[in-house]
Amino acid sequence: MMNELVKEALINVEGLVSGYEGEPICGPANFFVPPASCTAIIGDNGAGKSTLLRTITGRQFPIEGSVLFEGAPRVEGSLKWRSNVAVLLDDEFFLPNLNAEEHIKVIALSYNFEDPDSQVEDALRRWGIYDKKRSNPMLMSSGQRRRLLLAAAFMRPSRLLMLDEPEQRLDPCMRRFLIAQLQDKLKQGTAVVIVTHDTKFIEALANECICIKNSGEIESMRVSAGVEFISKGVAS
Repeated sequence: MMNELVKEALINVEGLVSGYEGEPICGPANFFVPPASCTAIIGDNGAGKSTLLRTITGRQFPIEGSVLFEGAPRVEGSLKWRSNVAVLLDDEFFLPNLNAEEHIKVIALSYNFEDPDSQVEDALRRWGIYDKKRSNPMLMSSGQRRRLLLAAAFMRPSRLLMLDEPEQRLDPCMRRFLIAQLQDKLKQGTAVVIVTHDTKFIEALANECICIKNSGEIESMRVSAGVEFISKGVAS
């Protein structure tokens, strides 16, 4: 059964050590993420959660180990990767001279959506930023910018969705909406990797927790253990 799950995995992380300039921060990490499942990356502040996710996505080079996508080495810029994977990291990037609506419309047009205008309007309304559609993103509040980035990530068709603390700067109502959107993605067969400190996200979504300790050691644990780890205040 386990071998079958590994074969079906969209992402397979093997002996991955993450860090900067040859200096390891955390690892080795060993886990896989099948379709329709969610892996939550948790840990202490500064332990390397975002660094691990950036290494998995290909935004930085690993010190050791590998990342496989559908059984083959992951190539971030490849058509296969870009067509199947949506990533939202903690850094913000917006195209100059485009307003909020135009950022979403670029995605709709890139993927040849039917009736892109209505789909863009629907996305802006669902994420509560329709009234800011003509705004320059850099003039929006931090919470509104976060919702715009989430709207863009969810607009992209994807079989794998990777998010770095997507709940940041969201109010409780929008956090519940985000959980519901991720649950819908899982029901559609999308695999999800999420960095989070929020136990509600873990309990509602995760099948497994990957916990990074202060020592840099990485441990796979059950969801209940991950929730307990955070609830004890080890991760804050």
